[in-house]
Amino acid sequence: CLLPIFVQLKDYDESSGGILDYIYSKVDCLCSNVTKRQFTSTLSTGKCILLLDGLDEIKTEYSGRFEQDLEVFTDKYSTNTFIVSSRPYQQFVSYARFTHLLLQPFTKEQALTLVDNLEFRPDEPTIKAKFRRELDSFLYRTHREFIANPLLLTIMLMTFEQFAEVPSKMHIFYREAYLALSQKHDASKGAYRRKLKTGLTADKFADYFGELCARSYCDEKFELTMAEFDSYYSKLRERARSNDSVTTARDFLDDLCNNMCLMYFEGGKYHFTHRSFQEYFCACHFSKQKDRSLGKIGDVFEKMKKRMSGDQAFQMLFDMIPEKIEEYLFVPFLNKLFAECDEGDGFWT
Repeated sequence: CLLPIFVQLKDYDESSGGILDYIYSKVDCLCSNVTKRQFTSTLSTGKCILLLDGLDEIKTEYSGRFEQDLEVFTDKYSTNTFIVSSRPYQQFVSYARFTHLLLQPFTKEQALTLVDNLEFRPDEPTIKAKFRRELDSFLYRTHREFIANPLLLTIMLMTFEQFAEVPSKMHIFYREAYLALSQKHDASKGAYRRKLKTGLTADKFADYFGELCARSYCDEKFELTMAEFDSYYSKLRERARSNDSVTTARDFLDDLCNNMCLMYFEGGKYHFTHRSFQEYFCACHFSKQKDRSLGKIGDVFEKMKKRMSGDQAFQMLFDMIPEKIEEYLFVPFLNKLFAECDEGDGFWT
């Protein structure tokens, strides 16, 4: 019989001490009567299954240290079972002792079953019926990237209600998803539209949220405490441009969680309903910046290139402003690269 120990890796940083200390600190929060000596003794028996969740949520600056810590830890307690979950991550090659398994996307049958089981607009059953027919006939083939994910499939159904079609570009999909969420119907109240506590328009609300997402994304913060949310909100330049001294972080957060459903509260922190929402709004904010700022924005993505394989922010940004990305990011990068080659051994460099 194995003892499962679930540990989220998002808080791992320079203060963690090491993986053993970090894992024990999480155990101690739930079972304060378990001493560290008892915990290490249990690990030594090899009867634990350690579920380490969110490898991609460790900040880039600490990921190298984590890999070293994990190697030492698995050496010492090698008879236990270790499972590490993550979005696609370029550093998987470093984890030679682990077997790399991929979570399989929905099949068409599974997607159809989910749609069948969703309670969606019982007052207008034709909407779901039409969506199901199109999913069965061609949407699974043309929009598999969306349909393979349960959450995105559910959002797709919401956008279908609003626009009667599904866009092919990821950033357009999220734009329409936001419009659907900001104008959504209460099923029991017909066309009733909820009023935001902040009193902001949907466009202005998106501007505020876009900057907040960009700031937190640059800091590699994928969930926020109330204090962190307050701090980001107080720094929003979009509020300053609007001379907004009325809206509060509490009201904005209430709208995000209860009216827009873009964030939710769990375990003492506020999480994005799906990380891709943070990435989309971040890309929106970056796309509106002055051309001269794009070089610095490129540096943000370069800093986080280890996690880029599972991250959609840069791809969506490129789709939004492809000419500017080419002119202000790609061309300068290539010019610098070619100059370095010319200074060295040319082609061989």
